[in-house]
Amino acid sequence: MNQRMVALNFLAQVQGKKAWGIMMFLLFGYILAGANDLQVEFQKGNQYYEKEDFDKAITAYESVLQKDVTSKELHYNLGNAYFKKQALGKAILNYEKALLLAPRDADVLHNLEIAKARRLDEISALPPFFLFSWWQGLRDSLSPTAWGILCLLALWLAAGGFAGWLFFTIRRQKKWSFLGGLTSFVLMLLFLSLAFSRLSYVKDSGQAILIEKQNKLYSGPDTDSPAILTIHEGTKMEILDQIGDWQKIRLVNGEQGWLPVEALGKI
Repeated sequence: MNQRMVALNFLAQVQGKKAWGIMMFLLFGYILAGANDLQVEFQKGNQYYEKEDFDKAITAYESVLQKDVTSKELHYNLGNAYFKKQALGKAILNYEKALLLAPRDADVLHNLEIAKARRLDEISALPPFFLFSWWQGLRDSLSPTAWGILCLLALWLAAGGFAGWLFFTIRRQKKWSFLGGLTSFVLMLLFLSLAFSRLSYVKDSGQAILIEKQNKLYSGPDTDSPAILTIHEGTKMEILDQIGDWQKIRLVNGEQGWLPVEALGKI
């Protein structure tokens, strides 16, 4: 397994609070100090990992996550540490979170496939509707920022095309300017939809991983309901609903049931 350990730029991840006047200077210093502390904690986790002290590495990485800081590198390294501890469910959960932030990262994909191969359950997925599969693949091909940049470029091209249509006097030029502007406008709407769709998916994927060794899938939101089947750690599912401390889920084969909230790790 590729155990590439990479540095994490926490300065881009830490969020500061608004302040005014002289407090801006103090706040900036506070943020830098906090970012440095998180960087140090992350590096501690890397050092513990290299020494094969995986418990301490996990503690260090988790302490960074508790500060509402996240990144592909952090979840990737945490997934590696959990994998070494044979906590398959939490390893897959963090690989999936890393993949959510970097869907084309070869190292994450490689380690995730290795972890998936160790799952006890072999659940055959239903074939997705081809249009949904196409949209999902297109959406995940770029980050929300990249889609946003393409949207702005298409907007400028559309504006230029429509401006040419208004000011050109030659009919052929007016025609091609209008067609170019219209095409760019349609592309702008597509890129805008992809940007919002990708951003929404990153914030809430609506999916989860079973992080307990095993759990029964119940037909209702309580242990008195009949058990449908037993599933094991690392199983991926879609979250449909929640009642109290229970969540209704759907497996990739379409099977639905209820699981306690604490048994699941949300991607």
